[in-house]
Amino acid sequence: MSAERKHQTAVIYARQSLDRTGEALAVARQIEECHRLATARGWTITAEYVDNDRSATTGAARPGFEELLAAEPERVVVWHVDRLVRLTRDLERVIDLGANVHAVKAGHIDLSSPAGRAVARTVTAWATYEGEQKALRQRAANDQRAAAGLPYVCQRAFGFEPDGMTVRDAEARELRLAAAGVLRGQSLNSLVQDLNDRDVRTATGRKWKTTTLKAALLSPRNAGLRRHRGEVIGKAAWPAILDEETAAGVRAILTDPARRRPGPNRRYLLSGVMRCEVCDKPISGAFIKESNKGPTYRCLGHVQRKAPPVDDFIRTLTIARLSQPDAIDMFAKDDDGPERAAQLTGERDSLRDRLDGLAEAFAAGDIDRGQLTKGSARLRDRLTAVEDELAGLVKNPALAEVVDAEDVTEAFDALPLEVQRHLIDELMTITLRRSGPGNNWVFNPDRSLQIEWRAGK
Repeated sequence: MSAERKHQTAVIYARQSLDRTGEALAVARQIEECHRLATARGWTITAEYVDNDRSATTGAARPGFEELLAAEPERVVVWHVDRLVRLTRDLERVIDLGANVHAVKAGHIDLSSPAGRAVARTVTAWATYEGEQKALRQRAANDQRAAAGLPYVCQRAFGFEPDGMTVRDAEARELRLAAAGVLRGQSLNSLVQDLNDRDVRTATGRKWKTTTLKAALLSPRNAGLRRHRGEVIGKAAWPAILDEETAAGVRAILTDPARRRPGPNRRYLLSGVMRCEVCDKPISGAFIKESNKGPTYRCLGHVQRKAPPVDDFIRTLTIARLSQPDAIDMFAKDDDGPERAAQLTGERDSLRDRLDGLAEAFAAGDIDRGQLTKGSARLRDRLTAVEDELAGLVKNPALAEVVDAEDVTEAFDALPLEVQRHLIDELMTITLRRSGPGNNWVFNPDRSLQIEWRAGK
């Protein structure tokens, strides 16, 4: 390419901070006007660099901008200078490049002269100032909305319409079903698989993952609570999708670091539930082909039994216990359970009212943000303790499904395997014993199993 021809070339850079539709219409209009300017000046455009849905003030990577710098063009055509740079450090990189910038809306900035660089630095400094002021205004607005219990206007949350206030019934129903599944003892893996099998999509249209479902179920928003800067500050102005007891129970289960997480590959009723007499580790199930042993429970080197007779015995024992007249009360922590639940509910409501009072005082300007944070910390700590204790009083809904059924056997057998396993684990502690030399495959309930009831007798 001749020097004269090269002297007539330029590249275009376009950027849009937020693309709500995903159609890149704003950058398309920028590019169109840049081409119009280049044609009027007689320049040939050799490349177009685009950063759509990318901010220039957060410091996040802009691939198009980096490609432009790497190309070392002689001229850059932009719709406005702030499309190219809004931070001083980015401007200095353009200055080091030695390229001149021509803007549709702001004319030519000659970066080869001290005066031109001074103008560019001044313009960029004001752009930085404007961005910081905008952030401060947005932060103040978010504080006010939080104190009033109103939602942020941003990405739509699953279960709600874009306004953040109106419940989307079909999605709310899915959240309630998933929460009930957690309380019944289903794993997040199985719940996610069910959602994806039915082609239920997230708020962004993607398939579910265990992380996204867990986040949705743990979100205070779904319990009608307002979270601000990572902390619950009071009741929200929108309706709750999950009732408070359900939300507390789900949170207790999903945030318990010691909880067992039976995965989809556990195909045996007592895998992970029954424990070894020798080492006290969970017993696993396996299919052993040699000697026609078939489905087997074993702890290598310690104990092993054929699985079917053990499963049949525990299943029969479980159904017999769930068929007793007092079965519905067997998981009560103590005789004062209902009374204690009422006390905790009253204290929880009182704590939330006090948090609301602090939020209202902040919204009215009677206290500042520091006073709001300090004053609510102690209340939130106590509220967490109350909710944790209240969650411990929530009964497994699968229990009611079984004990209230006309046919307990049919109802128990209809439960998913992992829910059956969960109920058994809540009902009893099972230890697989060694039967002695030469008899490790023989099942005798009295000699092979040690059972301790967790609830009732």
